[in-house]
Amino acid sequence: MADVFGRDDSPFAGAFAADKSILQLGDMGANAAGSLVQNLQVNYQQAVNQIFEIGSNNRYYVVGRTSGSIGFGRVVGPKIVALELLQRLGNVCQGDAASHRLQFVLGSSSCNWKDTGGAAAKNVTIIADAVVATSVGYSVAAQDMLINENVQCLCGQVSRKN
Repeated sequence: MADVFGRDDSPFAGAFAADKSILQLGDMGANAAGSLVQNLQVNYQQAVNQIFEIGSNNRYYVVGRTSGSIGFGRVVGPKIVALELLQRLGNVCQGDAASHRLQFVLGSSSCNWKDTGGAAAKNVTIIADAVVATSVGYSVAAQDMLINENVQCLCGQVSRKN
């Protein structure tokens, strides 16, 4: 059937449920519930230098180490989890690898669809390892009096699983 505006078909290609997404903060597991994280941003980069050879058009890439940055904002709430989180992520000498890991699982296998109409058993998981908090800031606005906390972190590696 032709679109009334002459546009191409736009078939349903899949969905995920936001209520099935979870954020795990370090090794806190279920204890991190109630941390009131409102936004999360993960950036990951690798240093790449290109060098050239005199006397030819050859180009070479010298690849350096990876590094990442993470920022998340949360509302300071009634639970003490925020202080515990900052103590875990802020102290590079305390804890093990699990306590310096952030993991974000997006979607639910019950809501991801294949072309055949059946549920696909895949979630997208983003994992940041070697996370260390480097700064924290606070803000409040008169209209809602919510105390907002913004945390900036460094990370050594980011991986993604589907």
